[in-house]
Amino acid sequence: MELSISYAKRCADFASSIRLLLQDNHVVPATVIARALIETIGIGCLFLSDMDRLIAAGDRDRLDSRVKRFYTGIKGSGVEPVHVLDGIRHLEQLDRGYVKYLDDKYGVFTRFMEIVKKAKPDVPNIYEMLSATNNYNDLSEVAHPNGVGTQFMYPDPTNENETVEKAMSRFRHASVLAIWQARYLITALENSAGLPDRYRAAFMPAPGDDPELAEQ
Repeated sequence: MELSISYAKRCADFASSIRLLLQDNHVVPATVIARALIETIGIGCLFLSDMDRLIAAGDRDRLDSRVKRFYTGIKGSGVEPVHVLDGIRHLEQLDRGYVKYLDDKYGVFTRFMEIVKKAKPDVPNIYEMLSATNNYNDLSEVAHPNGVGTQFMYPDPTNENETVEKAMSRFRHASVLAIWQARYLITALENSAGLPDRYRAAFMPAPGDDPELAEQ
């Protein structure tokens, strides 16, 4: 539980930093932190999902092995870490499920896309537009020191034009969207409030609950 709460504290720290950076128009540093924020959200959600799943399966050996990978995994150490892209893929599933839930309940995305496609038939579907993975990939383009993340985002003053400002606006939005996506970790933490009790019930039964312990 300490590890799961640490994911949330790390996310809160990142979110505060992103907001402060965007206030002063430091877009590139904000996107670098936003990328790390999405990774933390994804890994935190995956960790809680795995713990819940393995407790329900009653598989203590696999649970202990999985915890070690999340907690002590370091490349080349003998305990491989959980790959960050596994967390991103898990977050993408949560994100798609939530978008579908909202659309099934309110129909707002379907109506929105019907209007948009009349003007721009080739626009991507709503899942691609709101995709956590696509947002992560956008942030990665700036986090990496390639042309987009360097010359394009730090042009000579004579090259600062409308195209550059549109890119800045796009990545500001991507950084704020990363903060919004932390809602999935909040929900996962709320759903995992009873995790210690489920663990004890599965692996540490009281004497009266276990016939063999009761005989002893």
